[in-house]
Amino acid sequence: MQRKGWIGRLALTLVLVAGARPAVAQQAPWIRIFFVTGPRFRASGGNAIIQAFVKDDVQVNTVSASVTRPDGHTSSAKLTLFQPPLPVNHDAAIWQIIWPIPANTVTDSAIYVVKEWMVDAQGLETRAQPANIVVLGAPPAGSIIKPPPKH
Repeated sequence: MQRKGWIGRLALTLVLVAGARPAVAQQAPWIRIFFVTGPRFRASGGNAIIQAFVKDDVQVNTVSASVTRPDGHTSSAKLTLFQPPLPVNHDAAIWQIIWPIPANTVTDSAIYVVKEWMVDAQGLETRAQPANIVVLGAPPAGSIIKPPPKH
């Protein structure tokens, strides 16, 4: 009797395992910040070309960025799709925004904190690691700026 019970439990286990569906491996969405113009600007400022490399196994609905100025004020905007997913980008899409960075009129460097995030078709939000844009300080008043030497 004991042997028959063991075989019955084994048969039930095999039926349950055979009927189980394997878990679908989903790729974790990711987003990375990239500065086309570089993260450093002269004191005169300029336009920062900020890109987001985004990868997800479902459609990405929006990619947004915020920039926090040295005075603490934060502005946000949506990026536009710059390049759809391609194998050369490891199937990541590239989203982009051009953000004006004002001139720095003080002698200390100014730091702007950039944050990016995406929301996919399932409503899941993924955030990138924040990155900094540094605007070098202006030369002290009355200083003489020498032009580079001519060769």
